[in-house]
Amino acid sequence: MPNVRDGIPGRQSLARLTATALAAAATALSALAVVVAMPAAAHASVMAWGSNRYGQLGSESLAFSDLPLSVSGLGEVTQVVASDNYSLALLSNGEVWAWGSDRDGALGNGESGGYTSVPVQVSGLSEVTAISATHRYNLALLRDGEVMAWGDNKGGRLGDGAEGGSSDTPVPVQGVTEATAIAAGQFHALALLKNGTVMAWGSGHRGSLGAGEELSRSDVAIPVEGITEAVAVAAGNVYSLVLLRNGTVLSFGASEFGQLGDGHRAASYVPVPVVGLSEVTAISAGGWNNLALLRNGTVMAWGWNKSGELGNGNRTGPEHCGGWGCAKTPIPVSGLSEVTAISAASNTFEQAHNLNCLALLRNGTAMAWGGNEDGQLGDGTRKNSYIPVQVSGLTGATAISAGGWDSLAIVEEDALVPSGP
Repeated sequence: MPNVRDGIPGRQSLARLTATALAAAATALSALAVVVAMPAAAHASVMAWGSNRYGQLGSESLAFSDLPLSVSGLGEVTQVVASDNYSLALLSNGEVWAWGSDRDGALGNGESGGYTSVPVQVSGLSEVTAISATHRYNLALLRDGEVMAWGDNKGGRLGDGAEGGSSDTPVPVQGVTEATAIAAGQFHALALLKNGTVMAWGSGHRGSLGAGEELSRSDVAIPVEGITEAVAVAAGNVYSLVLLRNGTVLSFGASEFGQLGDGHRAASYVPVPVVGLSEVTAISAGGWNNLALLRNGTVMAWGWNKSGELGNGNRTGPEHCGGWGCAKTPIPVSGLSEVTAISAASNTFEQAHNLNCLALLRNGTAMAWGGNEDGQLGDGTRKNSYIPVQVSGLTGATAISAGGWDSLAIVEEDALVPSGP
C-alpha cells in the first residue's frame, strides 16, 4: 500500500477549485468522457507520485503518494513536465493539458488562481511538438518553429515584450522563429534554432542570458553569444547549459554552487566549457545541479549536493561551496548504466532541500535520488537517498520528469501499476 496523506491547500487564495474540477468532482469520470476525446487505441498513459497539495498528481484527490498513481482523464501522451505545484502533458494530437495549481495563470485555460486535480486543456494551442515549464510559467514549441508562453511574467520570461504581469493564456515569444527546442529556467528561457544558434529572454541576472554582460532583463529573445553548433538546451535557476554537436557542453550564468561545471564558482556572462565531458547525448539543468547522459548509458552530475542530487553516496562533497556539498566539475552518478533519459528537478531556494533527480533505464524502469520529503522518489518512503533507488512498481516507462515536490512518467498502457487508494 502506498504511504498517503491528505494534502490541504496552504492559503485561502488557493482554496477554490476551477469550474472544470468542480464538475469533475460532482460527476466523476462521466464529465471527462465528454471533455476528453480519447483515442481509439491509446498506447501511453501518465503516472505521478509525490506531493499532491494542489492536485498535481491528477488523481482526483489531494492525497500525497510515495508510489506511482495513474493520472485521470488524458489521451495518448508524448511528453510530461512536472513543475511548480502543477503538471503539463503534451498529447499526440498536439494539444497541451495541465493540472494542479493555477497561480498566475499557470494552467493556461483563461483563469488564474485556484487549482484542479483533473487535467484541463490549455487554451488556443495546437500543433505543439514540445513543452517546458518551471516556477509558474510555461513554454510550448509549435510545429512551425514559433514559441508560445503563459503564466507568470516576472523578469520578462514570457518574452512577449510586456514588462510584467502574467498571462492566463498562451502568448507568442517575440524574436523566435525556426526553433527546434525550448527550455524554461527560473526567470529566463532559451530556444534552440534550426541553424544551431540559441536565443534567450527574461532576466539576465549574473549572465543567465549569455549576452556577454549582465543585463537586467530582456522582454524579447536575444542571441546567446558565440554558439553555432547547438543540438540541445537546458535552463537552471540562474544559469544555462547548451549541448554541442560534438558531444561537449557549454554553460553560462551563476555558479555559486559549481553549477557551471568549469571548476570555478564565479559567474560567466558568456558560454564556457563544462570540464571533462565528451560523448554527451542529453542534458538536464535542475535548481543548482545538473545531469549529463553519456553515449555509454552512464550519467554525470555536478553542482549543489544539499539533498544528495549528485547521487554519489553522500551530501557533503566531494567539494564544498559556501558551506554546502558540491561538485565544481562533473562526477559519475553511482551505479547507473543503460540510461536513456534524465531529469533534474528545479525549485525555489526555499525548497532547495527537496530537489530530486530521475533516470530512465533501457528496460523501462526508473531510478531516483535526492530529496524525498514528499515521496517524490517513488520508492515507498519519505527518506532522502544519496544513491539512485528504483521507483517502485514502475515498468514500461518511456519518459520521465522530476518536479521537485513530485515526479511524472509516461508508461505503456499495458504496463500500468494499480492506482492506489
